[in-house]
Amino acid sequence: MKTGQTHIGMLLFINYLLLIINYHIKMTKKLKGILFLAFIIMLGVATTDRVEAATVSQISSVPALSDETATYIFNSDSEGTIVYSGNCGTADKTVAVVGQNKVTWTLANGVYSNCTVTVRNGSTNSNTLAVPSFESTSKYPVVFVHGWMGNSSAWSSAKSYLVNKGWKSELLVA
Repeated sequence: MKTGQTHIGMLLFINYLLLIINYHIKMTKKLKGILFLAFIIMLGVATTDRVEAATVSQISSVPALSDETATYIFNSDSEGTIVYSGNCGTADKTVAVVGQNKVTWTLANGVYSNCTVTVRNGSTNSNTLAVPSFESTSKYPVVFVHGWMGNSSAWSSAKSYLVNKGWKSELLVA
């Protein structure tokens, strides 16, 4: 929590002026009470800690093609509650610490393009981080040696079979 304090010296000066005025001018008890109450309120406002919004920044994004456990790393200059929005849902971590924060979503296969991360400390939100679009897939990249077992037509058949099973064609390299 960051603290912003106003000038207490100014309030002490105002109190000093009130004492001088009180000495030189006969005030009613009611007016004295009102001035004293105003001073107490100003003193309370001046010494109250104020929560400033956290500032967050991306350290490492989710790779454009990820498995079902997409990891995102960001930095926060304040502790607070991590607020997620978008189709990624809530990740494994809900409390941000000062410094590096690593969050991981467990996701179904699909494209995720509107995920955001915000840190709330008190009632104040940080800037919002937009997680760059990525695709979650349970199919991992596969590299085959050129010419499936020395036979290029066998590779075409194998690739066709894998694509029909849900593998992305761009993941299959010969």
